[in-house]
Amino acid sequence: MRDTDDTRSARRALGRRLAELRRAAGQTQHGLARLVQYGRSSVANTETGRQHPERPFWARCDEALRTGGVLTAEYDRITNREHRHRTVGSRGGGAGPPSGPPATWWEAVHDTEGCSPATLVHRLCLLRHDVDRAIVALTWLGHHPTATSNRSGSPAEMNEDWSATSS
Repeated sequence: MRDTDDTRSARRALGRRLAELRRAAGQTQHGLARLVQYGRSSVANTETGRQHPERPFWARCDEALRTGGVLTAEYDRITNREHRHRTVGSRGGGAGPPSGPPATWWEAVHDTEGCSPATLVHRLCLLRHDVDRAIVALTWLGHHPTATSNRSGSPAEMNEDWSATSS
């Protein structure tokens, strides 16, 4: 039952993330509900983890809040992880590690004992993809994660091509 609890926790965390992004965008629950064409109670219940809407809800929230797809991506990770758990459970297995990519970034870097170098490289590539998506989302929200301050205190953009700085 651990995975069921993990899924429930992940969905609650996704709801809290929606609330954070909604507030950061200056939206009320009622205002977001109008934008995504859902009821205010659906938004409220989703933010507290009592309701689990399907992917179109998350896609509409991403669009309305201009998140760059972070909510939909996390919904997809949760759904894929839940699907993998059901698939492993229906085969009578469950003792071995789940196949496929890690569902979250911490799974990509945690528990790497016994992983081949190729698996580690693959996990790091997935992690880099998640970081790139987070940078896009932060930029959409008006934050500049690649910016720094020079001595005068004004923003000085660093290399915007993250791949050039990561090799």
